[in-house]
Amino acid sequence: MEWRFLHPGFLALLPLPLIWLVWNHRARHRVPALVYSGISAWKSGGGTLRMRAYALLPWIRTLALLLGIIALARPQYGQVKRSQSAHGIDISLVLDISETMDLPDFEPDRLEVAKDVLLDFVEDRPTDRLSVVVFGTDAYVLVPPTFDRAAIETFLGSIDSRTLPREQRMTAIGLGLARAVEKLKDSTAESRVVILLTDGENTAGNIEPLQAAEAARALGIRVYTIGVGSNQTLRIPVRNMFGMTEFKSVTVTLDEETLGEIAEMTGGRYYRATDEDALRDIYGEIDRLERTEIETNEFDDFNERFMWLWTPALFLLLGEFFLRGVWLIRLP
Repeated sequence: MEWRFLHPGFLALLPLPLIWLVWNHRARHRVPALVYSGISAWKSGGGTLRMRAYALLPWIRTLALLLGIIALARPQYGQVKRSQSAHGIDISLVLDISETMDLPDFEPDRLEVAKDVLLDFVEDRPTDRLSVVVFGTDAYVLVPPTFDRAAIETFLGSIDSRTLPREQRMTAIGLGLARAVEKLKDSTAESRVVILLTDGENTAGNIEPLQAAEAARALGIRVYTIGVGSNQTLRIPVRNMFGMTEFKSVTVTLDEETLGEIAEMTGGRYYRATDEDALRDIYGEIDRLERTEIETNEFDDFNERFMWLWTPALFLLLGEFFLRGVWLIRLP
């Protein structure tokens, strides 16, 4: 709820009554209405109720004019109501949770950083319907298409390195993409998008990534692919057969060629993220590319309040005319 003036330009007249008041005060003291030869007459006749009332007349008129000017500006109290209609986008977020996503070249690891970035992306898409697909050796719909951001955040937050057993943590990119396409194929949204994040190459599943991409293209689904991971060889601690910790060098092969082909076939883009900042920038760019068209309708729900000022202003003016013309007698 708020106050507003429908015609605020009238407020520019507010200084005029104050200027008149100052001018009137100076004029009255510059040209006396009656000249006395001494102050004895003033002492005997001064301070009467009528004289005090006469001194108030300029103030009454000034206040009446101020209230009248504010009333002319049309003060109103209420609110502007807004209704929004969105031509939404259906987005499927596909996340690799294979074993290599535990690598620590992102702090603390690739999976945790990817989750944090995804959660921020979800929060910035309030009008879109989102789904989440995760994949290792197989692919699973973690969250079906929904507008419930709390559910998405809860399920995304629950993913970690223990979500799947180690033997189920290979990389089925084709299956993950196919599962996302399956969830979007019946969507009636004007735009359907898949954002697929992985750090490896397809090593599992009975669907090749390019086969899934063909299906996406046939359905008019756009696919953005993101390859994550630094180019460096990583040394990670592992336990040997004697239970002792030793370090093993790990190099992850990222199939950038296939990821680029998937994006090109479907009208999307391929991105490479070698650190957290780059990954956030990528999701930020996709967020800008895939914006929801929102139509906003506004209508006013305001009540007039000028009568609250106009009525006392009118009574003040009538009171001044009565005092000046009936009760008070001004000496020439």
